[in-house]
Amino acid sequence: MSIRRAVRLVPLLLVVLVAAGAPAGEIPADPGQYVGLGISIRTSGGGSFQGTFLGLSQDRVEIVVADGQILQIARSEVVDFVLIDSSEGSRSFYEDSASNRLIVMPTGFPMDKGEFQIADQEIVAVTGSYGISDWLSVWGGVSIPGALFSLRGSLAVGERVGASVGSFVGASWFDLSLGPLVLPYALLSVGENNNNVTVGAGFAMTFHDGFNMPGAVLAIGGKRTLTAGTAIVTENWVVFAERERYDLSGVRTEYWTAVLFVIAPSVAFRIANNRLSWDIGAVVPFLINGNPVDGYQLSDPVIPVPVLSVTYRIR
Repeated sequence: MSIRRAVRLVPLLLVVLVAAGAPAGEIPADPGQYVGLGISIRTSGGGSFQGTFLGLSQDRVEIVVADGQILQIARSEVVDFVLIDSSEGSRSFYEDSASNRLIVMPTGFPMDKGEFQIADQEIVAVTGSYGISDWLSVWGGVSIPGALFSLRGSLAVGERVGASVGSFVGASWFDLSLGPLVLPYALLSVGENNNNVTVGAGFAMTFHDGFNMPGAVLAIGGKRTLTAGTAIVTENWVVFAERERYDLSGVRTEYWTAVLFVIAPSVAFRIANNRLSWDIGAVVPFLINGNPVDGYQLSDPVIPVPVLSVTYRIR
């Protein structure tokens, strides 16, 4: 290791050593040793603040946030005081009110107990998610086509891996006789809430006219912070579906094939803070039609669909 590289590692090592002795939770008895380091503060009212620790007086905590503002927080309201690694500059202070999800799909990391988020997606859909405990959360959504509900259990494996299993249950307003659509799924995220790669898989089940499996999905996505208030979020979906074909006599045949039914890459620019987050982007669905006899072809035209959503973290 060169001397220059070793010198660069000294500040990071100092942060790690101080963090090892810094209590997570209440304000430490001797906070002076943390002046100039990055901290995250949560208050009893659900507020969350991240910045560089300036000091502590009898009745307030002072921090400077990424845009240079100096915040004063009532000491009596502080319920969590945690040292964070600020080696990446302003990006270290990024906080996302929609941290438990990418564009549509959730991450594998658990929600905080008592955390409650509500979102408006594509104007026509309203969704909400709530952390029941440190490992169990619920999600629900209502839109013009129908409604969805999800219950999932999550587990943090160390500090950089999160795994979730759960199931969506949905129904269409237009034809309730079709019964529920059930979509069990599993997720794995590597990284952290604000910077991660997430892989997910699931399959659909219906019970109208007997049990049927009409489709399966694979997805890979991730999030990368750019500044203290912005990030790039991406999701890329691959859908396999049961296909049908009619022969010359009109007999209908259902079959599965390894040929993809839909490929849907998407990307969004997220403007975020601890209470309100905006997503602006697009998804481009590629639909593949055809059958083994006549061949397969890409359906055209290919039309990008805008992505627009806003998320508010209530607590």
